[in-house]
Amino acid sequence: MSIETALRVSLRNQPGELARVADQLGKVGVNIRAVAGVASGSESRLEFIVDNAAEASRAWREAGISFEQVQVAVAWLPDTPGTLGRASRLLADAGINIESTYVTGTQSGRAQVAFGCADAQKADQLLAGVARA
Repeated sequence: MSIETALRVSLRNQPGELARVADQLGKVGVNIRAVAGVASGSESRLEFIVDNAAEASRAWREAGISFEQVQVAVAWLPDTPGTLGRASRLLADAGINIESTYVTGTQSGRAQVAFGCADAQKADQLLAGVARA
């Protein structure tokens, strides 16, 4: 279990926007460890976990790219049917709204999942029980 800083960016839903923000990270040597996104209408939203959030933030600010930093609880969960349902139900029952969720990796029957939410610390503590299941 861990808490990480993710960078959430809203972009126009048009060709080249992902390239524009990703290129800025590459120029300053920041590696993207995970990314998730979705487009709806004229806007898209992406969330990045990178190896150097401070440097990524600096690069985007200098390039005029608007973004927000958010905390995500990252947990290794069993890669079995029903696990995401149990994990998200546990957070819901604790009054924690999930704003983003995405798989950041898989290994040996486990999936590493990021949960973006207002109380990432509490989510991290709660998800520890699911991870041990």
